[in-house]
Amino acid sequence: MIDRANCFTSLPLYHPGDTVNWSAVVYSYKNDISKLASNKSYTISFRDANYMQIDTAIVTTDNFGRIEG
Repeated sequence: MIDRANCFTSLPLYHPGDTVNWSAVVYSYKNDISKLASNKSYTISFRDANYMQIDTAIVTTDNFGRIEG
């Protein structure tokens, strides 16, 4: 089973010091069938424009596969 997320931010471009508001919907895929990843925990990484990791968070999806922060 492979899990994938559709991620969104509140702004298309951020500047140093801006607060980033984000959300995602996570799906689990198996044999070309997808379903929402309900009540699952993930460790996510936040990266800058140079793909350098700047922070991590442990999150759990709700009943609809959503996470936000």
